[in-house]
Amino acid sequence: MGKPNFAWTRRIRCYDADMISTGTRALVATICLAGAGPAAAPRDTQPAEAHPLKIGITTYTFFSRRGWDNTEPRAIANSGLITGLSYGADSAGFIYDPDTDTFTDATPPGSTFTITQGMNRFGRITGDGREPAIGRYGFVWQQGTITEGQRELRPFLVRLKIDVITTARGINDSGVVVGRTTNADGRSDGFVGSDARGYQRLVAPGGEMPGNSTFCQGINNFAQVSCQVSDSEGNPLGAFIGSPR
Repeated sequence: MGKPNFAWTRRIRCYDADMISTGTRALVATICLAGAGPAAAPRDTQPAEAHPLKIGITTYTFFSRRGWDNTEPRAIANSGLITGLSYGADSAGFIYDPDTDTFTDATPPGSTFTITQGMNRFGRITGDGREPAIGRYGFVWQQGTITEGQRELRPFLVRLKIDVITTARGINDSGVVVGRTTNADGRSDGFVGSDARGYQRLVAPGGEMPGNSTFCQGINNFAQVSCQVSDSEGNPLGAFIGSPR
C-alpha cells in the first residue's frame, strides 16, 4: 500500500452516556463531539461542556428479514436504502428498501459470513465476506445491473485482500473505500483507496503505539475519513477525522 498522506486535524471526543434498559437487554449510548484537544490525550469520561444533539424522531419502522433469527442494520444511504446483515448459524448481507418492504441479498458467492455497510449515491455497496480458503476479505458490490457495451458485468466488482483480514466499511461517490486490515499478529490499521488507484494505510495518532490499532469506517466526498484507535483489549482510546493533504 502507499505511503500515508493524511493530516489528523481534529479529534472527536467520546463520552459514555447513561445505560438504557430495554427489557432484558441493556445498551450503552456513546456521544461523540468534534472538538479541540491533544490528539493523543486519554479518552474523556466526564464531559464538562457536552451539549447533546436533539433530533425530533416521532416514527419508528420495525423491519425483520424473514427466515433469519436476527436482522442488524448497519447504515442508511441518502436514498433511504438500508444495508446490514441477517444472521443465525451463519450470516448474509442485505439491502432493505423501506418503501417496498423488500430485502435484496448481497452475499458474495461462497461467503459463509457476510456484512454489508457503506453505500454511495450510485448504489455501490461495501462490506466483507469470509471463505475457508481465503479468510475474511472486503468487497465492493453494485446494486442492479451494470452493462459495458453489450456485456453485463458481475455485481461483485472488487474483492479486497490486503492482509490476513480485510474489512471494507465506507464508500464515497467517487468509489473510494475505507476500512480495516489486520495482520497475523492481530494488529489492525485503517486503509483508504480504490482498486483503480491503489490503497493507502492509515494510522491515526496513538495507533502506532505497540498493541494499539486503527479502525476506519466512514469517508465523505471530500475524502475525509473517520477512524477510531483502540488498545489491545479493544477499548477505545479516541476517535479522529483524517483529511488528505
